[in-house]
Amino acid sequence: MYDVPRSNAFDDIYFSVENGAEESEFVFFKGNNLPQSWDTNSSYTIAETGFGTGLNFFLAWELLEKNAPDLYLKFISYEMYPLDAEEIRKGLSRWGSRFEDKIEKFLSVYPEQRETGRHIL
Repeated sequence: MYDVPRSNAFDDIYFSVENGAEESEFVFFKGNNLPQSWDTNSSYTIAETGFGTGLNFFLAWELLEKNAPDLYLKFISYEMYPLDAEEIRKGLSRWGSRFEDKIEKFLSVYPEQRETGRHIL
């Protein structure tokens, strides 16, 4: 069994214990009619509060590759308590190799210091 990452600041979990990816796909993507909303656009912006482990980001990246590889996607996320690289890896470890390459590519440009503020990756 995998540990479910928990925010110490809010004493809350980052995603569902049962299946966080399915929860995100239902709430985040189906709730925003994605990927269908991408069909008539050459670019699209997703903005969210709370990056957390990045699960929504990695799911969006995966969905983009499968459904709209030519779309320019801007993903904006606001995070007051950023996780460090190891916390992100550990938090997403339940998905094994599904996001492994994307996580490593992302972390190669992720700030080493957990700082609030603006980061363009």
